[in-house]
Amino acid sequence: MARVTWLSYLVFAFGVMPLAFYVRFGRSPVVFPVQPRNGYDVFEYLYGLLIVVFTTALLGYPSPPARGAWIGIALLLLGVALQWWSVLSLGPHWRIGQDTSDASCAFVRAGPYRVFAHPIYLSMCLVALGQAVIMGWDWRSVSLVIGNLIYGCVQGRSESRRWLGFVGHSPAHAPYRGDERNLDSMI
Repeated sequence: MARVTWLSYLVFAFGVMPLAFYVRFGRSPVVFPVQPRNGYDVFEYLYGLLIVVFTTALLGYPSPPARGAWIGIALLLLGVALQWWSVLSLGPHWRIGQDTSDASCAFVRAGPYRVFAHPIYLSMCLVALGQAVIMGWDWRSVSLVIGNLIYGCVQGRSESRRWLGFVGHSPAHAPYRGDERNLDSMI
């Protein structure tokens, strides 16, 4: 079951959502460069490595017996639903990666962004936690959960700093001034 849930999530998160975005907006949401330019890009690549290593280890080794797999499935589905809602709320402003020269992005305070500063990173943590419960706790699942927490905190902080700069200086973002406290947090 752990292999099916994980592979299904990968197809959804890195196949279906980007493809739907491309069909809707006529361009890919992927913006990170071939070679990392900064710390944010390095963490994007490290996260990609985490996903590849976890997936390889999941497929290559048996999982311990899972207890309460239905709780894991519920957490995973909650994470997937939050991720989808977040992407829909971002609309044409969704990106996989961060391009500081992209002036077409806008600060979004709709959907889950009214409550959470970084709902996509929160959703990724829920998916990782759900997957860990489904497959049982071992070095792979612990690595996935801890890796997602670190990734979400580091990348969320980087994105918050970028948006704080925009909110502070851009007249277009004047309606969002006062949200700085919410922006500068993981969730």
